[in-house]
Amino acid sequence: MLKKETGYLCLFWNDILQHCNKVSIDLQSKSNDILKAVNLLKSLKNVVSSLRDSNMVYERRVGEFCSQISIMYKDENKRKIIKKFPDGNNKTLTALSGIDKFRVETHHVIVDKFCSELDKRINAYSVVVENFLFLTRLHVESTIDVEESVNKFISVYKDDVDDSIKICKILKLKSNRYLLLLSSSYVIIVFSTKTLTNSLELALVSLLLWKVVDSMSVSDKVIAAENEIRNKYAYCTSITDKVVMSRKLRLLPSHHFSHCLEIGTILAVGTFNGLLTFLLFAVTPLFDWISRGFSKNIDHFVKIFNVHFIVLFLCTQPGIFVFILIDSFYYKHITENKASLVITPLNFIKYNIKPSNLDEHSTHFQMTHAIINIPLLFNVLTLLFLGRLQFKSLIKIVLNHHYHVLPNVYELNTLMMANVIIPLFLLSILPHQEPRFLLPLLLPIVFSISKNQRHIKVYDLGSSLDPDELMNCMTL
Repeated sequence: MLKKETGYLCLFWNDILQHCNKVSIDLQSKSNDILKAVNLLKSLKNVVSSLRDSNMVYERRVGEFCSQISIMYKDENKRKIIKKFPDGNNKTLTALSGIDKFRVETHHVIVDKFCSELDKRINAYSVVVENFLFLTRLHVESTIDVEESVNKFISVYKDDVDDSIKICKILKLKSNRYLLLLSSSYVIIVFSTKTLTNSLELALVSLLLWKVVDSMSVSDKVIAAENEIRNKYAYCTSITDKVVMSRKLRLLPSHHFSHCLEIGTILAVGTFNGLLTFLLFAVTPLFDWISRGFSKNIDHFVKIFNVHFIVLFLCTQPGIFVFILIDSFYYKHITENKASLVITPLNFIKYNIKPSNLDEHSTHFQMTHAIINIPLLFNVLTLLFLGRLQFKSLIKIVLNHHYHVLPNVYELNTLMMANVIIPLFLLSILPHQEPRFLLPLLLPIVFSISKNQRHIKVYDLGSSLDPDELMNCMTL
């Protein structure tokens, strides 16, 4: 026990374990999160790594630790080995001893092995930090680490991530407040965890909003670049400059049919989901998608509107055809002896227009959705949404005929609010009103009540964007 090596290791391990104990206590704190845990492990590794070249410090401390400890290492008095070779030459084998041997074979090995094991744990937790850090920071303002975590999460789980995060990324919004409202919502916790057709409808409406907002963002960038080029063209004095501007204008990417096939497929899936109410929720985003890129020239607007509408209608046909075939085969309307098509939405309409069928499921007062179901589902979010409507300001605008200050129909906030009010109005016309029919209103309500909205305009003559940067960086 009085060997020098024993005293050295006692002092050395005492320092390491003291730091480990402090880190362990901090890791068990209730207020700890994953980022702090990783940073604590990294700091512990840095401290232990700094001890690698401190062998002389412990060499000195051993003598001060106890006067009875040996002053020499056990192998310092070991005789040197002289090896004789056949040619008659005698050579002394080079071998470390004493402090050098203890430093290389013990001190450095302990430090390197300890840091290696810490690296394994740091790397394991770092994966969690990169992908899921934002889940522990929903209650605070976004930081660089949180934003990087959100972006990493979206890139890794792009097929599974909620559409609200994708909309925030497109519009460069801080996603914390939206995620907090969504994840704590009664609708998400209770209804969205069940295999209801309305839960699927909520997902489809969210997916549709994401695609529409992305299309509006793309159109905004392309039209802003187009306006920039046209303004530069108007001030060009030489033929060469005008040719360059004309070439840039022709090279601008097309934006009229962005996400057209995806939106058409979503419409087909939502229509054949079993509830035609999906089309009521799709009215507002579809209008914004069809009419984006408008012009003050009414003839040009009508032309764009009609072209978008026809193309979108054609894009829904493949999905509709597939679902009709699936339903027809499933219900055995297409066999060797007969062939008839099953059109589920048509059957839905035929069933629900009969008053006797509706009486079996009960009919409700037309204001049931507005007075009972919305407060029941969304609770305090309903009050916050009503506060965001600003009825007093709208009444003043209408009475004073200041229609030019009304919200732009192509702003994100207007889109989300309209996607609550219009479907609610249309659903209130129907005689059968259940709370689950309103589940798809969750995402628009969350975006409507969150503060610091950034508005997205499809057509903005005042916006400025470098056309070269757009053509080099934008991906459609």
